[in-house]
Amino acid sequence: MSFLELRREPNGMYRTEGSFNKMRVRHSLDTKDRKVARERLNDYEMAILNGQVNLSSKLKGSASQTAFSTIAKKYLRSRSTGGAKTTQQFVTRFIDEFGDMPIRSLTVEAIEDYIADYHIARGHTDGTIRRTLTALQSIINFGAKLGHCDYIKLDKPADNPHNTDTMTDEEITEIFAVLHPDVRRFATFLRYTGARPIEAINLQFTDIDWHRNLITLYSKKGRGGGTRSRTIPLHPEAKKVIPWSEPPQQTNVFTVNGRPIYDSNQLSKFWSKARDQTSLADHIGMYALRHTFATNLCRKNVPVKVVADLLGHTDLKMVVRYMNTTLDDHIKAVAVL
Repeated sequence: MSFLELRREPNGMYRTEGSFNKMRVRHSLDTKDRKVARERLNDYEMAILNGQVNLSSKLKGSASQTAFSTIAKKYLRSRSTGGAKTTQQFVTRFIDEFGDMPIRSLTVEAIEDYIADYHIARGHTDGTIRRTLTALQSIINFGAKLGHCDYIKLDKPADNPHNTDTMTDEEITEIFAVLHPDVRRFATFLRYTGARPIEAINLQFTDIDWHRNLITLYSKKGRGGGTRSRTIPLHPEAKKVIPWSEPPQQTNVFTVNGRPIYDSNQLSKFWSKARDQTSLADHIGMYALRHTFATNLCRKNVPVKVVADLLGHTDLKMVVRYMNTTLDDHIKAVAVL
């Protein structure tokens, strides 16, 4: 009975993989012909059984023994990969899990076991598992680029449908009536600018051009976590909730009870408390105001590129998610015929 498996690399070359006497076996068969590869696999197995191949000596090479933690730390230091806060969190977790395990021995099977033990057992969502596998694959393939292991492609769960909850004017009026006054100012700003909550939290008075009615929003996006900015028109209703002074203050625009807002979770608690007093569904969060801003623009036939620019999206496909339609939209569309 064969104890090694036949595997095909992305470049079409075959290799063999498995274990013998608790030692991991990986060996290139140097052919793209499956029949030839099968014959070489059988010959290699026989050589192992007959003692003609010393597996312990094959593991002494520095590349074969390079620890996962070593590659992961190099990945973090690389200007082209590490740097984002989320990346650092993933790498720290992976180092805790895989540590000094040779990166070459981190196979698909070992990763599947990790996902089952760490994520599935804890009831994590497909989205979380997908992000984990994507990050882990990137680190391993970074190691492959450096010559320490083989390239790997992991099967990931399908991406979950993006949550694009929106709110009606009646729902907004209902929850605004019971929101903390400072949080209502903040929410009004989101409603009429489409800003991300974190962008509004970080907004400074110096980011406002009062004479031209423009605001500049800043956010960190992308692999490198670099700062992006965009300047958008300041809607009159949004302008009303921003206190004006001369000269302009040098502080954050939005506060709660006179103190700076430290993160969006602080605001979510106020929002959830107010939502419990309304008829809004439990899954409607403050981010729905940004979705509503975008959806309303789409319904008024604002060009998709303009909507994308206002939202800070570089991918037009992201805007399509906000093009929610209703039965009333369908009736109006058919009536045009």
